[in-house]
Amino acid sequence: MKVFKNHAYFILLTACTIIGCSSEVETFDQNLLYGHWEIRSAQRDGHPTETLTNTFFKFNEEGKMVTNFNLDGNEVSGDFEIEGYKILQKGDPTIDYSVEIIEADKLVLLTKLMDYDFTINLKKKE
Repeated sequence: MKVFKNHAYFILLTACTIIGCSSEVETFDQNLLYGHWEIRSAQRDGHPTETLTNTFFKFNEEGKMVTNFNLDGNEVSGDFEIEGYKILQKGDPTIDYSVEIIEADKLVLLTKLMDYDFTINLKKKE
């Protein structure tokens, strides 16, 4: 019986290792992200906010972004990385965005800035 338990444990451990090593991190179609996005609406801590009027994001294929979503509303540019369903804005400020929805003309980002939770609904500028 002890040999059976050890054998079953070994098989389970091997299966978990194989599955863990072979699975790739899910992500979204990055080509949908590239371009100029303008604010459609926003929420701060679950309540509509008008303080983000004129907010925009621009993402390009080289991993560069420009946005005015920051503490002072001034345009900043820098690098970004994509990890799964997260966009990591490098530089000052460093901000992590979770991609909730991404479609050809719609992008919904979730983030936290100054202890406020933001939901940013964007539309693609043509």
